[in-house]
Amino acid sequence: MRREDLELLNPQDSIEARKRKKKRLKKRAGKKKRVILLILTAVFTLFAVKMLTMEYKYYSLNKQKNELTQQISEEKLKSKELNEELNNSDSKSYIEYLAKKYLGLIYPNEKVYVTNEKDKK
Repeated sequence: MRREDLELLNPQDSIEARKRKKKRLKKRAGKKKRVILLILTAVFTLFAVKMLTMEYKYYSLNKQKNELTQQISEEKLKSKELNEELNNSDSKSYIEYLAKKYLGLIYPNEKVYVTNEKDKK
């Protein structure tokens, strides 16, 4: 017998079969929606994590850039001071300054005044 013949014999069974088929199709559609929703949630989560990681990396690199810029400016200042010292190293007044400052040398007729730091306090 063919399917159509069976439907004619018992129309109630045919209606129930259609309902079951409809129910199965709804379940499949519901499962597909859940799978798609799960995939979209996973993609969004991965995207958010990647954005946060990139934001942190950007912040770290920007901080490092600022530190290096500051270090460069300090080194330029130090280089300028060393160049000035190098240019002054041949002058008589600079040599006298170094002799007084580091070696404590004075001219024979020069008077040196020493203050007692304890008395000031």
